[in-house]
Amino acid sequence: MQWNFTRTRLREGYSIADVDAFLALVRSSLDGTAAVPLTPAQVREQQFTTVRLREGYDEDEVDAALDEIEARLAARGGAWGSAGTRGADTRADRGANPGADRSPDGNPGRSTDPGADPEEVRAAADRFADARAEADVKAVTLRPAGERFASVRRGYPRDTVDALVSRVAEALRGRVRLTPEEVLADRFDIARRGYDRAEVDAWRDRTADLLIRRRLDDAAGD
Repeated sequence: MQWNFTRTRLREGYSIADVDAFLALVRSSLDGTAAVPLTPAQVREQQFTTVRLREGYDEDEVDAALDEIEARLAARGGAWGSAGTRGADTRADRGANPGADRSPDGNPGRSTDPGADPEEVRAAADRFADARAEADVKAVTLRPAGERFASVRRGYPRDTVDALVSRVAEALRGRVRLTPEEVLADRFDIARRGYDRAEVDAWRDRTADLLIRRRLDDAAGD
């Protein structure tokens, strides 16, 4: 891989020597000649000296290159090494019997009884899906602040997103009122070393869906 970065002067940039030295390690990791290849996490956590009075590399261009490098390393070795962990979590959620919540054709909540009432089966499947969706939303609220989503070099500000997650947690406990529209209304800035935007947006969509279902259930119960 080759990179040509814009050089900066009289504004902040990354040290050319630091970046070039790190990219040499990247190349050896990607071409298989490194004794100990870099990991995606090491790329994600890499910091460079910032210079102003001498030439440096444009920070945004370098950050974008590092995101690309991290993605390539992750594709080779599994997404940050978490695929196995996620699979283990899923298996643990299902318990010792991995087929307990699935029918032989793999569909969750579907009854294997040929005489089962179709409406009851659909209702059971809906309840199962709702429970899983709520568990996914709540899981994020239980993580420590600053660690609720994957970290990226340029993403949503952690403190702003964490504030929304805390509001959602309070709403799920019934302590505050929060509407689906409010969950989706926030427009986050882009910050260095923030949360992965795609992960945050997907979680917000799931949270809004959950709040809508709760609103419909409350209306049906009145």
